[in-house]
Amino acid sequence: MTTRAPRNAGLAAFLLPMLILATGASVAGVGHAGHDQDHMGANHMDKREMPGDHDMGHRDAPSHDDGAIGRPGNPEAVARNIEIEARDIAFDVTQLTIKPGTTVRFVIRNTGKLPHEFVLGTASEQAEHAKEMQGMMPGMKHDDPNAVTVEPGQTAELIWQFSEQPQQIEYACHVPGHFEAGMLGKIDLR
Repeated sequence: MTTRAPRNAGLAAFLLPMLILATGASVAGVGHAGHDQDHMGANHMDKREMPGDHDMGHRDAPSHDDGAIGRPGNPEAVARNIEIEARDIAFDVTQLTIKPGTTVRFVIRNTGKLPHEFVLGTASEQAEHAKEMQGMMPGMKHDDPNAVTVEPGQTAELIWQFSEQPQQIEYACHVPGHFEAGMLGKIDLR
């Protein structure tokens, strides 16, 4: 089952980019531990200067590929392709039902004007990550196996083999302000 969001993501999609700009947030150029930098400039920090380097404080947390929600999938084992459009600021598909153990190719197409992320995780992992991202600067990319960053006008793929355990999983965008504006979807593994 697939549930699509309304074509117009609502007032949040209109106001959030203006709010981000009004508060002085930048869309590029500032780094954060745990994310690869895309842009160099006056605000660029060398990775050697970043505490915690890539792990964003997750050193003791379970790995995203340790089987809790699944693991990176084998492209030759893909049983289902799911296309998701990332708009400013919503995913067009907000509800999915997937059989446990299925290997899925997610094709994320960014039709918006802002960069977006597609991050798989449990609701508690998503909420925790959103807290960590509050106050962080945009312009960073995940290099976790359960996440992709998609620039405006671009398409990215994520191949994931879901856990055999029936559960609820979410996908979300953690570009600052996007998750808080409701840019997430739910996956029912059953």
